[in-house]
Amino acid sequence: MSKRYISPEERIIVTVDANDDFLQMHHLAQDLGPRARAFKLGQGLLLQDRPWSLVQFLSSRGVNVDLDAKYNEDADQMKTLVPQAFSRGFKHLSIGPGVGPDALVSAARATTVKNSLFVSLPSSDPLLLHHSLSNIQEANSRLRPHQQISEVMCNVQDISKVQSYGGFIIVASGIRMHGEPSDDHPCVATPAGALAEGADYLAIGRSITGKADRAAAFEQILENMSTYL
Repeated sequence: MSKRYISPEERIIVTVDANDDFLQMHHLAQDLGPRARAFKLGQGLLLQDRPWSLVQFLSSRGVNVDLDAKYNEDADQMKTLVPQAFSRGFKHLSIGPGVGPDALVSAARATTVKNSLFVSLPSSDPLLLHHSLSNIQEANSRLRPHQQISEVMCNVQDISKVQSYGGFIIVASGIRMHGEPSDDHPCVATPAGALAEGADYLAIGRSITGKADRAAAFEQILENMSTYL
């Protein structure tokens, strides 16, 4: 991920629980077509019978596949888990909130130039949010510039708080179109609203995957984004 000029389509990361089977994911990818550039798969993927075949299928379509693993292991375990995930074809990998600086450093040093980490930040807990961001800052002070963790995912309500800690690339969750339920998100915003707050990328799940016509839902999101971009 980067802050360079990117198309609206590239700003959308389609979030999937991965409780769906391979065939359902195949249909989702076909419905959205080449305009869907990135998928973020949850930990449930690892429980599937053929988890890596799904990653290979999406990658073969030119889709970047992220694993929202929220790893919360110690430094020694990160040395094994991170390269193992990237070797399976994932482009980005999430680290859980509250992971200490030593484990963050270990995870960052296990990445390659083709991959990167993002930290999944907590919602509705200012102290834990501060703790997580402080840990990233400390870890980055011990890493070379090209190894530093620059990407975080947070709820839309926390974008301004994250910005106060430096120039992070922000993936915003809690994206909903007008009138849609917030579900389990503490705060929601439209795609355009999240971009206006300072989000670089949008993690969007049910507003796409929960619709009968998912291609049309994707287009409606792009139209909403165009009111800001």
